[in-house]
Amino acid sequence: MCKKASSDSTIRPPYIRERQIEKRFGVSRGTQYRLRLRGIFPPGIRLGPRAVIYSEPEIIEALANLASGSINVNLDG
Repeated sequence: MCKKASSDSTIRPPYIRERQIEKRFGVSRGTQYRLRLRGIFPPGIRLGPRAVIYSEPEIIEALANLASGSINVNLDG
């Protein structure tokens, strides 16, 4: 018999969409795109022609690396 998760559970799926990244972490979609082009953000997983998800733990790791200064990047051009 499986236990039901309580309504106050903090369990979240490990994948996130671009707009959720923008809302949760304050990184615009344009900046996400530039970070992906430079290999700093992980590539997405395509679910369909207009649906892409990203690994939330990998996004968090990339943002932590940027914040710590271990990655130096110029997003202007």
